[in-house]
Amino acid sequence: MKNTKRDETFLRETRHVIERHIELYPKCEPDDIVKLLHQSEFGCGHFVRSKEIAEEYLKREYEACMLTTKAAAAGEHPLTDETGGMFVRVHLEPLARYGIPLSRLAELFVRSSEVRTGSTDGMLKKLGLLKEICRQGKTPFDEETLSAFLKKYVAAGCPAIHHSETYRRLYHPAYRVICREFLPELIGGECAGSEPEIHI
Repeated sequence: MKNTKRDETFLRETRHVIERHIELYPKCEPDDIVKLLHQSEFGCGHFVRSKEIAEEYLKREYEACMLTTKAAAAGEHPLTDETGGMFVRVHLEPLARYGIPLSRLAELFVRSSEVRTGSTDGMLKKLGLLKEICRQGKTPFDEETLSAFLKKYVAAGCPAIHHSETYRRLYHPAYRVICREFLPELIGGECAGSEPEIHI
């Protein structure tokens, strides 16, 4: 009975995350939803050697984000996007608006990268739910496109992957994945009177 309830909660949460992501990013492709589910299951996907290295890469990406994306001027990104599970995406563009230093995000990113969680079985369950949602006609891509993508993806061992070119061009993704439990530490120093936008 307990396992059944956990499975129902798992499926309900994952469905919400997928459908919400499609609502926010309606031109997303299979790569993008699968990347989201991989981050939900496994987190950062790689170990970061040190805070200094993480912060250096973060600074470079932040500068590129602010220089080259419309989001920098429009302020179109929320502070976070939900992945489901133990993790969230933290967008770089809004950090300055909330007084969050890059060094703090870098530290939390490193700590999050040390968390080992997830399983191939869990990932396959999420992919199964994605296929169901696609069959219901609720994705921007059709079943044939998704099936072809997943066949290669699963055969490769369900690795971490990149965003699609379409997603990068339209939505300018620039974020870090951190543990949800670290959010209070992240937003602890935001500017007085600001209200972090957290998508759930």
